Amino acid sequence: MPTLTATLAEARSGHGAMSVTSDSRSAELVVRGSGELDAALRPTFDGVLDTVSRSTAPTRLDFHDVTFCGAEGVHMLVRLHLATRGRGVRLGAAACVRRALHLCGSPLPRLGAI
Repeated sequence: MPTLTATLAEARSGHGAMSVTSDSRSAELVVRGSGELDAALRPTFDGVLDTVSRSTAPTRLDFHDVTFCGAEGVHMLVRLHLATRGRGVRLGAAACVRRALHLCGSPLPRLGAI
């Protein structure tokens, strides 16, 4: 049986995207990022953050398809992580995201395979 998902929020810029979906099979909120996470995505990010903040579901942050992560991208990821406090969170990201987080001394827990 396929997993049923519904898109709850989406942010797009000319080079990157971020979406929040609800996965009915796993009962998780899934935040996916792709392309470039940078300042161009910031103006439309608030809808994604608001959706994550209002949820109480376990959350998966999946940033495996990110090709570039700038300082603003790191800031967005930290804000997403803070919005999920108090519930189960699984994290996964491309090497460029892990490197950016490491270089910025991010307080995010170690990113693992999801």
